[in-house]
Amino acid sequence: MRPISSKAIATLTLATALGLASTAPALGAEGGIRADAVPIPVERPDREAAVEREYVGAKVVSSDNRVSGEVEDIVVENGALRAVIGYGGLLGLGDARVSLPLSDLQMVAQGIARVRISDDQVRRLPRYEG
Repeated sequence: MRPISSKAIATLTLATALGLASTAPALGAEGGIRADAVPIPVERPDREAAVEREYVGAKVVSSDNRVSGEVEDIVVENGALRAVIGYGGLLGLGDARVSLPLSDLQMVAQGIARVRISDDQVRRLPRYEG
């Protein structure tokens, strides 16, 4: 059995870093990648899904320590993640929804997100209709 060349080790390291499936069958006799080798993508966790699991359902606490609402959804607008916050209403009826950049929220405990603006400022944000 021939030793694995440093080029093959570098190829395997790069393939691992890129999240490609096993590249061992794709290695040629010289330790490089064969011309006919096709990388097989490995499913990666969806960042938005992970963020959604962390934030959706969290109570939003304002800078004046009032519960300003609850994160109802995470959406993408113009390439940026935004948190949709619902407040008011009863059992989901008649509530208002606003959105703000997700970067304006900070998870401070499980189920609690803090925003750096007052409760009144949260309620004056433009309505979210999406």
